[in-house]
Amino acid sequence: MHEQAKSGGVPDDTHVAYVYGRVNAKVFEIHSAPAIPRFTTMPSGTGIALQLPSGFEGQIRARSGLALHRGLTALNGPGAIDPGYRGEVSVILVNLSKKKSR
Repeated sequence: MHEQAKSGGVPDDTHVAYVYGRVNAKVFEIHSAPAIPRFTTMPSGTGIALQLPSGFEGQIRARSGLALHRGLTALNGPGAIDPGYRGEVSVILVNLSKKKSR
């Protein structure tokens, strides 16, 4: 795990993803740090692949704090991960701020 990720900071490396969760949590956070130019949309790989059981769905949701403070949000949200999907989970991010994200 990235050293800054352990302390909850955002890594400086491009496209570094890490997962944060709590014991018995129903959700977990996937942190990724691609540099996104202002007013730009781009996919961001997470490095995570899932195989969900039949009858279950995974979801990708935006964080309200990132939208408010940094202008970053996930498009097509909530995004659905179907039980039949195989492959890396990616998130479509958009930078709506007036400056490049870090």
